[in-house]
Amino acid sequence: MSAPFLWGSRIDLPAGISDSHMAALRNGTFLVVGKVGTPSEDVALKAWIYDADGSLKEEKVLETPAYSQFPADYLARHSSNPFAVELPDGRIALTWSLAVSELGGQFLSWLGIYGSDLRSAGDLKPVAGLYGDSQSQGGIFKADDALALTDGRVVATYRSEGGQAFLRILEADGSLSSPLSLGSTLPSDRYSDFESHIDLAALANGKVAAAVRTSGSENKIYILDPAAAGGPTVLKEISVPIVAPPGMKSLEVTALEGGGFVVTWAESGAIDGSQSEPVVTVRFQIYSVDGTPIRSEPLAFYTSVAEAAAVGTPDVVALPGGGFALAAQVVTGTFPSRSEVRLATFTATGERVSDKLLVSRPAAEGEFSLQGLSVLADGRLAAHLSNGIQIVDARSEAVFLKGTAGSDHYIGTAFNDTFDGSAGADRIDGGAGIDVVSFVNAKAGVTASLSNGTGGDAAGDTYVSIEGLLGSSFDDILIGNGSAILKGRGGNDTYSIKAGDVFEEAANEGRDTVIVGSSHTLALDAQIEVLRLEGISSKISAHLTGSNIDNEIIGHAGTNTLKGLSGNDLIKAFSGDDRIYGDGGSDTIHGGTGNDRLYGGSGTGRDVFVFDTKTNKSTNVDRIYDFNPKYDAIWLENAIFTKLGKGAPSKPMKFKSDMFVKGTSAKDKEDRIVYDNKTGALYYDQDGVGSKAQVKIATLNKNLKLTYSDFFVI
Repeated sequence: MSAPFLWGSRIDLPAGISDSHMAALRNGTFLVVGKVGTPSEDVALKAWIYDADGSLKEEKVLETPAYSQFPADYLARHSSNPFAVELPDGRIALTWSLAVSELGGQFLSWLGIYGSDLRSAGDLKPVAGLYGDSQSQGGIFKADDALALTDGRVVATYRSEGGQAFLRILEADGSLSSPLSLGSTLPSDRYSDFESHIDLAALANGKVAAAVRTSGSENKIYILDPAAAGGPTVLKEISVPIVAPPGMKSLEVTALEGGGFVVTWAESGAIDGSQSEPVVTVRFQIYSVDGTPIRSEPLAFYTSVAEAAAVGTPDVVALPGGGFALAAQVVTGTFPSRSEVRLATFTATGERVSDKLLVSRPAAEGEFSLQGLSVLADGRLAAHLSNGIQIVDARSEAVFLKGTAGSDHYIGTAFNDTFDGSAGADRIDGGAGIDVVSFVNAKAGVTASLSNGTGGDAAGDTYVSIEGLLGSSFDDILIGNGSAILKGRGGNDTYSIKAGDVFEEAANEGRDTVIVGSSHTLALDAQIEVLRLEGISSKISAHLTGSNIDNEIIGHAGTNTLKGLSGNDLIKAFSGDDRIYGDGGSDTIHGGTGNDRLYGGSGTGRDVFVFDTKTNKSTNVDRIYDFNPKYDAIWLENAIFTKLGKGAPSKPMKFKSDMFVKGTSAKDKEDRIVYDNKTGALYYDQDGVGSKAQVKIATLNKNLKLTYSDFFVI
């Protein structure tokens, strides 16, 4: 693993916010929920969405509709300790504690579902504190943690004034499972103790780990089956003993990649038994997926008396690719009023990988506490501090990120990352390394450049520091910038490239086109079928050279030099005085207008020279240097040479024997093509009787054994 480092500056929390909570979202952004206002003013429950770079994207008041005797927005104005979690479909589940003065100062545990646009879905439910719709259950029930399951259900926990922990599941049909007791926890009163005492983690085997903090000498981990018939069921109860009594100050759990989970806590007591004054330290234990500890004793985050944790809650998150990161509030010495937050990374078996990184401002500048630690969708970490949010990059290898159907924002690593360009207007910042946006999973062709996308799944995308594009299995248009890596894969792809771009196509992956704005030579083994000039002034000459497969090589209105190689190539020029070389293979050559120099290539290739532009004895007379009557042919377009009959490129019509003559002019009215074997001149005569002058169309070598069978009408 690489040493973690601070990514960007600290992000300030919204002004006036209290009871803030942060949640990372799958589209790469993150959400902060909290309250604004004071009891003497209007209190609002609000949400703020931040882009992956920490810039504020959206701010919205979370409305709560009327429920039973509670009018609209009452549930928001009287909320405390909101907690948000994202569901698999992008909706947001929000839990909070509701203070109800009308019911004698009771607290109710509440759960609401909001759309991805943060509008209430109208599905708000009391988790505890009410019987049915309105009858008071009595007492204090404070919301604690929430967890989204992969099937879209929501696990919600709460605790009672008497110190009992409970769990319920919001089912897909909107019903709530019966409460499941998770034993005793710390009691909750009306005026304090909104700190979470229950923490949830979804395990790799589909089960759920619930960590419950108690007031005794040991805390509990419950392994639950959330899909058991009749409601969630406890499968295993695990005791977490306190190494150094008298007590534990917090308890957090997270699932590790590949199975298992890690539990961390802060406890009050001596680190090594040598000091007379107790300190608060942070420990952690790692468990296999079935709840078996993998170490005989918990490990300490701090390893000397000179280091200790303050009273803040530590938190732990799994790292993509394995291992975990642990952060905690820390002071040096013994409990001054100033503190700071530090973070370190560990392997999946608990070996420390990095030194403790200072995440907050230093303790010398004030008291800074940790509110929570999250993993962003792109693998970076976000430490929610008492004075803001600090992003930390602990990634030690390249990432592969698959986007959502919405608008995503991801930031890459210093390695060679791959981003799946899913639907939606995405913003992807590759960072350092050679990074690629992939459309392998697209359902249709895309149009994309290294700066943005305009078609298919790429539509609306913005790319920063992206070096490559990987196309779909459909017809893509990939646009280079002079340093791009372009790979089209299947489909009939089009590459618009500049000098310096690299493109790659394999055999049997469609009919692919490369468009260039300057001279270009394909690699000998390039699996590109079409090479074309575009976007270049007719005053500028250019050279194109194909590969060893069958190419279609197309010039522009200027003067071109076009070269095929060993394939059976189709080569087209336009209005300049061009040079065209067919080289090996059986090539089809269109000189266009202009006085062109045409070379079919040596050997036995059956080359075709096509004349399909308006004749002009001065400005449109081509020179064919290597016409071989034994193998080659001349095709004449019937729309230009109107007296030859009808034919088509797909079915050329053979000349009749009396349509061709050797000499300096036509001999009778059937003669149409005249070959002067002394000069090599080739003429077209409209009527063969001289009423209209014959026009020179080409020059061949002298004394060729040319016959009528060398000519066809298309």
